[in-house]
Amino acid sequence: MISLAIDLFSNAGGIGALLAITFLLLNLKGLPFAWHVRIFSCFFQHGFITRTPKDKAGLLFQPLITSTRSPALECDYNLHKSNSTYFSDLDVARAHLLACLMRLGITEAGKKFKSQGYGSFGVILGGVACNFRREIKPYEVVDIYTRVLSWDRKWLYLVSYIVKKGTKPKAYTLQPWKKGCKKARKPAVCAVSVAKYVFKQGRMTIPPELVFQEARLLPMKPAVIKTDSSYISPVVNVTDAMEPAEAGAWSWEVAERERVRGKGVAELMNELDTLHEDFEPDSRPALGVY
Repeated sequence: MISLAIDLFSNAGGIGALLAITFLLLNLKGLPFAWHVRIFSCFFQHGFITRTPKDKAGLLFQPLITSTRSPALECDYNLHKSNSTYFSDLDVARAHLLACLMRLGITEAGKKFKSQGYGSFGVILGGVACNFRREIKPYEVVDIYTRVLSWDRKWLYLVSYIVKKGTKPKAYTLQPWKKGCKKARKPAVCAVSVAKYVFKQGRMTIPPELVFQEARLLPMKPAVIKTDSSYISPVVNVTDAMEPAEAGAWSWEVAERERVRGKGVAELMNELDTLHEDFEPDSRPALGVY
């Protein structure tokens, strides 16, 4: 073995091959089809390895944590993580959350509406916004906290926080053997992103609330709350009929208050949907084509 290593380093071609292999291993995220492998591994992990329990009461708004680092191929001329590369890491983080919490709901909703003659079920990304706050240095490890922010009759909104390594939650609900942070401290947030998804069965839009109920994430809505007669288009309203829940209790009222709390940010994101109407290329001159 030692003689083999000596021969390898004494050969210029061998040294070049070793350096090339080392470079590839240090930049696996940037290789072709690496994104696809990372995405599909999320569904494999949560579908076959670490299956989430069917009873998910109180888990709807809890964040899921993923870790990543910034290899050389993701760095720009400022020698830190390029802004354009944040989105692939955020894709993977959101895929983990959807697979962990909503796999059962997506499966059951897909079966229910497919039996009624609709097409195949799909989860479609409708938009992403990201705010950059701190740089991420080459090969620095960061954590991504992703959770449900809010939802309406069409869109599911997810928020992701990219933070410096070392930030810990108070506890880990699905991994109780891990130790949480006893003393709270202000996290170093590198970036914050909001994304919106729509659930589709063929061309029909499935409200997120129905997927949550199929996934056993959301309690049934009290009868006193008014809804549409259509099962696939529930109306979610905050009314005076909502009673305060006991401290720590999980109920539809608690979930609704949290949904409304994140609704303001979601509505701001929806304002971007009108920008395409301002695009009038023939109304003014352009600088040129380069």
